[in-house]
This record gives sequence, structure tokens and C-alpha cells, in this order.
Amino acid sequence: MKHLRQYIRKMLLTEAMKMPADLTENMYVLIEANRAGDYFEVTINDASPAQRYPRSGIIAELMVGKAEDHSGLNCDGAWVIMSSEAEQGYGPLVYDIAMEYVGDDGLMCDRTDVSFEAADVWDFYLSSRPDVKAVQLDFHEKPFLTPNNMKDDCDGQYTLARHVDRDLAVGLDPVGNSYHKRQWMKHWSTKKYVKQGTPIIDELKERRAIYFDRDDVGHYYF
Repeated sequence: MKHLRQYIRKMLLTEAMKMPADLTENMYVLIEANRAGDYFEVTINDASPAQRYPRSGIIAELMVGKAEDHSGLNCDGAWVIMSSEAEQGYGPLVYDIAMEYVGDDGLMCDRTDVSFEAADVWDFYLSSRPDVKAVQLDFHEKPFLTPNNMKDDCDGQYTLARHVDRDLAVGLDPVGNSYHKRQWMKHWSTKKYVKQGTPIIDELKERRAIYFDRDDVGHYYF
């Protein structure tokens, strides 16, 4: 029964995810990055062409920050979701856009609090997206995968505990406890995700439905 429920959730997630072709002629994506280059925001907006600048009629919003700048841990160079809000079907779309935007750096979930709706998205990336590569991260308090390499060290025990076992929140020991190690290795929250290629951004560019602001001075361009 548990596997059946998981399968149904995955099917619903697949069917619900919006794609560039689902955007109306008044809808567009805006990616805005700060001057320091450690933060960006993806929004899907719905407005008439005359109202396109700046953002207007937001129907999905995703805030993303560089992990090292917010936690002090490199997490293999990953970017972390800081907050998200979206109408039905647009959440997975902005996740994919952000993942394509960060490239090989990869994208990972919030390290302390992930909603159960967002958890389904991350689980789907891990188990059902062959175009997305899951890169395993090490546990920073007790490194066990690459103990001599701190670059892939990351936190995440609180998200793991929330979705697996509360006892993992304190005293997580993947070195000395085989159960802890198994949970860390198999769960979606302990990885970063790298998408192969940029098909969604490419299609949005073709449709002239995506804008970028990378210099923090209000200059928007395709």
C-alpha cells in the first residue's frame, strides 16, 4: 500500500508539472541575481506585455542562495533553496529552471525545513528523473565518505530527521551507526542535484519568455 501511494504521488506530480508550452502569451520567467553573486530569485509572472518590467502578477517564486555563504559549508558548491511559493504545477517548473541555471554546481533542498509537498519533488528527482544526477554529499560533523576532503561536507540532519526519523536530528553518526549511514546514503535530502542540459531555459528563450537581470541595476535582457 505504501508503494502504491508513492507511485500515485509521483504520477500526480508528473501530470501536474507545467512546461514552457503551458505558459500563456502574457506569462514569462524572470531570473534576478544580486551583485555579490550568492543569491538569485526565479519568478513566473503573469502580466500584459506593457507591464512586464519589473516583475508583475507573480504565480511562482523561488529564492536560492549559495550554500557556503549561508551555512559556511561548501556542500560541493551547491545552491540551496531558501524559500518557495507557487500555484499548482508551477513549483516543479521553477525548481527545474533554477537547477538548469546553476549548472554543475547543483541544487539542493533547505537544510532544516522542507514541506511534504516539496519533499515529493525532491524524491521524484532522486527516483524518477534520469535527466537529473544525484550527487551524494558527506556529513560535516562526522565525514565518512571523503574524510580528507571538506568540500563535499554538508549539514542536513534536521531535514533528514523530519522526513525519516526524529532521532536523527541529534547524534547522527553515519560512521559508527549503520542505520544512520543507510538513511543518509539513500535519502533525497543528503544530495545535490545536477540537471543534464538546459532544455527548459532553451525553450523559454525560443519563446522569448525568459528575462535575466545579473548586474543588479535593473537591466533586463533575454
